[in-house]
Amino acid sequence: MRTRWLAALVAGPATLMLALVAPHLAAASTRSPAVCAMSEMRGELGVAGDGAFEVALQNMSRTSCRLSGYPRLDLIDSGTVVGMATPDALGGDGPPMRPLPTPSGSPAPDSAPVTLAPGGQAWVRVIYQADSVDGAPCQAVDAVRIRVAHRQGSVRVPVSFRPCDGARVTVFTPAP
Repeated sequence: MRTRWLAALVAGPATLMLALVAPHLAAASTRSPAVCAMSEMRGELGVAGDGAFEVALQNMSRTSCRLSGYPRLDLIDSGTVVGMATPDALGGDGPPMRPLPTPSGSPAPDSAPVTLAPGGQAWVRVIYQADSVDGAPCQAVDAVRIRVAHRQGSVRVPVSFRPCDGARVTVFTPAP
């Protein structure tokens, strides 16, 4: 009897300590990474075609981070913002079938976060009309600037295209 009580007394504090610490350890290991800092991202032009191209963002930090939803994508010509891409709910497959979200760089309610390990990439597709319908000249763009919600800074990617009726951007997608 005395041995059982002594064993409970010795095991009690360790068990109590484990019971107090274990939930915090589990929460720390399942918590999603922070939103990617734009200062630790590198942008590059990806696959390009007539009326669309992809922009890849690569995590250059030593820790994982996440991106989600629609980025704010500014269209730049000679250092001046000449437009902003609007969110494209269907990824360029046709006209949106639901109301478009505000192009503020905010996460889309139904888009899954993309976790980027160090060196990992995510991309967005930019869709635009390449030909003028009325013969008017189209706006020249020599770069795009990407921003994400809840973070300072941006990533500038050189690109040359002439959107005739603005541009649309998709949500962040993991690179294959």
